[in-house]
Amino acid sequence: MTISPPAKVKNEEFNGYPVHASGIDSLYVNVDVHWENDGFFKYLSMLKERAIESKKEIMGLTKQDELNQCWPFMIKPHGGNGYAWLLENKDMRINIGNWLKPISRPSVSVIFSSEMLWRLGEREAVLQLISLLHAQGAKRVVVKPSRVDLCVDLLLPESLWVREILDFAVTRAGYDAPHRNRKKLTGISIGKGNISFKMYDKPLEIRQQSRKFWMYDIWKLKSIPKGYKMIRCEFVFRREVLVELGVDQWDDVLAHCDSLWTYATQRWLKFRDNPGKHHTQRKTQPWWVAVQNGFLGVQDAMSAVRAKAIKTEKERAKAQAMGHLTSLAALQMEEDGIDLLHLPSLTNLLYGMFNDDPDIEKCFLENVLQKRIKNHRGEEKWKEACQLRRERGLPNSDQRGGGF
Repeated sequence: MTISPPAKVKNEEFNGYPVHASGIDSLYVNVDVHWENDGFFKYLSMLKERAIESKKEIMGLTKQDELNQCWPFMIKPHGGNGYAWLLENKDMRINIGNWLKPISRPSVSVIFSSEMLWRLGEREAVLQLISLLHAQGAKRVVVKPSRVDLCVDLLLPESLWVREILDFAVTRAGYDAPHRNRKKLTGISIGKGNISFKMYDKPLEIRQQSRKFWMYDIWKLKSIPKGYKMIRCEFVFRREVLVELGVDQWDDVLAHCDSLWTYATQRWLKFRDNPGKHHTQRKTQPWWVAVQNGFLGVQDAMSAVRAKAIKTEKERAKAQAMGHLTSLAALQMEEDGIDLLHLPSLTNLLYGMFNDDPDIEKCFLENVLQKRIKNHRGEEKWKEACQLRRERGLPNSDQRGGGF
């Protein structure tokens, strides 16, 4: 990198355009692993065979760290992308290959959830993965980024959020496109290659797709101020361009996030005034200067994200459950000929609906356990395990360097 990163100032407002969040929103890593033995592989093979027999994903449970904390996951009846085993929960999606020593292909491929990254911070999220691999018998671990999505969220006046915003883009990319719904701009895309950019109405995306209402806690807002849009500006860096820019291993990401942002916002893409005029007569638009200066490096952990995410999913599940239960109760009343004016209690209704199924309790508890594992979100107790590894003189998952 030849460009100096912007200063890590804590002022959230640049040129009158408030920046409310910045960080890594998506992270894909490849991991080279030297495994001590194939004990973990045998366990995964056994689980996968059961999953194949049942034709559905099944539960798994393994050590998370040196304190014997448990890490629950669901294993698929199939692998993925040439890997033998595919594991996932709310925090990570992990593909694992069935070879004990690194080959040309990474031993493990991991996608971290956006929620985990904002909840723990990217440094801690990767350390949790490394701690997990060590607990399964990994003797040496080398983590390399395969995709890093950097973002800045800023308040933009609605008057600037129009289709013509693309006319001010100056970029090395050949592709660009606006995205509209009912003739209203929802986002823009620039580039399709190893580096690309998207800019979109984040609250709209939350309502319509991701349901990440916990972002409001990160923004420290209850609602978006009238006359403004909370716009996410996000760059996607893939492995090829990361290596080209000198970001080969995980420590390079931590050290050079600012430089990646500087390269993307000052060399690869700018928004400048006076379209069509000579570059000497064009100046960078003030809101884009705010984007250039708004990336404050790696994000801090936000413990409130976990509680807000669970609360949001609970409310959604309760609404769905209420809809299904009321429909089932109405059908049960019709079948039993219950008078509309003599509604039974909720307890009696539930008893009547499920009493004729002797296996209902067992089935219910099994499904609760499965969904509990699917919704598992790791905590920060792995830090105690890191300390324990240091005390025992074991390879430590929080030391610096490319290998662990």
